[in-house]
Amino acid sequence: MNAPRRERKKRAVRERLLAEAQRLFQIRGVAAVSAAEIAEAADVAAGTFFNHFPTKDALVAELAGRVLAPLLRPLEPGPAAAPVGPRVAAFFAEAAGTLARARAESGDLLATLLRASGGGEAALDPEGRLRRAWSQLLFEGQRRGEIRCEGEAAFLAELVVGAFSASLLHWLHDPRYPLAQRMAQLESFVSGALGTPRVPPANLPQPNQERAA
Repeated sequence: MNAPRRERKKRAVRERLLAEAQRLFQIRGVAAVSAAEIAEAADVAAGTFFNHFPTKDALVAELAGRVLAPLLRPLEPGPAAAPVGPRVAAFFAEAAGTLARARAESGDLLATLLRASGGGEAALDPEGRLRRAWSQLLFEGQRRGEIRCEGEAAFLAELVVGAFSASLLHWLHDPRYPLAQRMAQLESFVSGALGTPRVPPANLPQPNQERAA
């Protein structure tokens, strides 16, 4: 078997494990499902599970991270990247929409996944991708003179992601938590602290606005 075919087969098995895990978690809950049961549902040997994930918690963290992956899009640089202010606003608008949709589509599965993998930043950003994306955005903004805050970009990114994670924890523990309102308030606070120009509320980027167009 050549390398590309072997890699495709490996990816297919990994995706099947993730899909079956999510299905079982929705039915029975994360805590009640074992790695061996996930492997059996995916029609692979129990040892194969651990070839892809060192622990069940690692699989749970990946599922949670995938749900939250759209949050990275507004932060990503491009050949003609938008100013920092609208991208900050887009991040928090995307976060409110992504989390609300995830809960609406799968009940409390997202909250359960995040709680099971530690909650907060540990679950949200297991590989540090969000912090790195924020750090790059803030460094870029400082270089272009769009951010007046003089702190080190990496440290500022820790503060932003930490504040976001705190809101996420509140939302996880209280379904009545006003997520959209808090995300808007957090965007206002972060923009003010960084010194970025505010985006008028009527012009805030909406989640998936471009993709829906």
